[in-house]
Amino acid sequence: MRTKALLLTAAIGAAGIATSMAQVYSVNAVGYVNVTVPVIGNPSYAILANPLNGTNNNIKTILPSVPVGATVLKFDPALGFSDPETYFGPAIGWDPGTMNLNPGEGFFVALDAAGGSTATFTFVGEVPQGNLTNDVKTGYNLLSSQVPQSGAVQSVLGLNATAGDTILLWLAAVQQYSDPYTYFGAAIGWDPAEPVIEVGTGFFILSGSNYSWGRSFTVN
Repeated sequence: MRTKALLLTAAIGAAGIATSMAQVYSVNAVGYVNVTVPVIGNPSYAILANPLNGTNNNIKTILPSVPVGATVLKFDPALGFSDPETYFGPAIGWDPGTMNLNPGEGFFVALDAAGGSTATFTFVGEVPQGNLTNDVKTGYNLLSSQVPQSGAVQSVLGLNATAGDTILLWLAAVQQYSDPYTYFGAAIGWDPAEPVIEVGTGFFILSGSNYSWGRSFTVN
């Protein structure tokens, strides 16, 4: 499939900074997150992430209404890109409608430029709390923070990176990756800088080993 081939090529390219803008509204453990992305090409790509737990995390629950023609793909280190989910409007919904979008997973969305210059995705649900674990596997992983929090990936979001890990961020405003962010261990740190992850966005991490990205999180 052309879309999957294009995204796989992008996944192994250079990296950049995500340009999505997010607003977080929550007074306790339940809230919603708006993520607005530019739509400048046909198709136009963004890497998003669901930062909240819905009543279930099926795509029909998490993204009940998006621009018509929007296509979502996930990525598995062993299998590559998933089969796509496409939104055909309220009468039909998502086809096939079987994908889950769990906190901690990133996903690509492809949008048609005919729908406008920006697109806003609204995530509604409960903030994940307690002891959380996200698996990082050898090779490329498309991940995100498991909680609706922005910040530096290691010092704020708690990624226990291993030496040689490389993070790739998507630059949605120009539809390409910029230079990679590589971790050279505690003595050197990140080069050129520790990447900052925005709420509701995902990123690629290329790792040479399997490990767990764990953290304890509470809103109280």
